Amino acid sequence: MFGRENGTGPVIREGNDWFLDELRACVGYEQVCELPAFLERRRQIAHRYRTALSGAPFIRHLAVPEGNHPAYYHFVIFLTIA
Repeated sequence: MFGRENGTGPVIREGNDWFLDELRACVGYEQVCELPAFLERRRQIAHRYRTALSGAPFIRHLAVPEGNHPAYYHFVIFLTIA
């Protein structure tokens, strides 16, 4: 077991074992190959959200500094109360 002395006993070091088995490594590799297309699709969807919500009262969008290209893992909005 990871973090245990000689694989047994109490945990003496906290951490993780990030090794992937062959199947998950293959899936991960294919997803990395498709990453540019995934990111572009997320950015298109985020643009649609931003456009649709642009006139909504009490909603502010997360400011994205110029030159940054977010992955939009989440689309963040702020609700403001007057």
